[in-house]
Amino acid sequence: MEINEFLNLIKRKIGTIIFIVLLFLVFTVFFTVIQPFKYGSKSRLLVVQNFPASADLYAISKSNEHLSGILAKVIYSNSFYNDVLASGFNIDRSYFSKNSSNLEKEMKRWGKAIEAKVLSDTGIIDIKIFHTDKSQLEQISQAINFILKAKHQFYHGSGDNVSVKVIDQPIISNWPVKPNVVMNLVLAFIFGLIASLSYIYFFPEEKYNIRLWPKRSRTKKSKKEVRQEEKYLMSSEAGKEPVNNRESNNSDNGHKETSQVKDFLDGSLGYEDIEKKGDIDNIFGQQK
Repeated sequence: MEINEFLNLIKRKIGTIIFIVLLFLVFTVFFTVIQPFKYGSKSRLLVVQNFPASADLYAISKSNEHLSGILAKVIYSNSFYNDVLASGFNIDRSYFSKNSSNLEKEMKRWGKAIEAKVLSDTGIIDIKIFHTDKSQLEQISQAINFILKAKHQFYHGSGDNVSVKVIDQPIISNWPVKPNVVMNLVLAFIFGLIASLSYIYFFPEEKYNIRLWPKRSRTKKSKKEVRQEEKYLMSSEAGKEPVNNRESNNSDNGHKETSQVKDFLDGSLGYEDIEKKGDIDNIFGQQK
């Protein structure tokens, strides 16, 4: 199919395209709304090592990046999770455990609530936390930063030569950041558009059209309208008959009056005879 043909197909199938795109958007909105809305917290920590002044700067940078990567992965561990719960901050464990003893599911919920990544060649750990409760979000953020500062030496082999500093305190969002409604709608529109164009490409026939509303059917005429049309037709037919009859009568009268004129001219018909038959105008066929 050529480009021009496909563009014409799009014009003819615009209703189908709109329907499919709207369908994607509606389902996206539905699944977005049923999810719990979560607030976000973001903080940054810097991992620093003590090296002699003569040490290679590139080696120091790579070493810091390596240690930062270790600590970022440690945050997802069960050991670190227990340290956070025991840190003395007011953290509601039931949010992760859901009052269940299944540790595996509890750790999955903990992992989904945290995003920790290392900014390359910097030794900086970027930590994001998500929670439905803003107060709990702040408590968890503070607890994670506290454990990384106070107990980081238990998660690497460099001992006291390493220090962790908080360079950005936790910043709590004012509005929910998950799910990302705008991003979801944009993606739904894009995928819906792709799906709709694919649909009309593979099914260009008219019978595969999808309409936003049913095709309009001709409305039935009311009884009053039917009666009015019947009266109009009857009056039209009735109006034609007098004209035809009138033409026929005029034709007969014309022949008759023509004959009378001939008799008058021949002398076989006198003036008195004509006067008895009526007005002399009748002879010349004048109609009243």
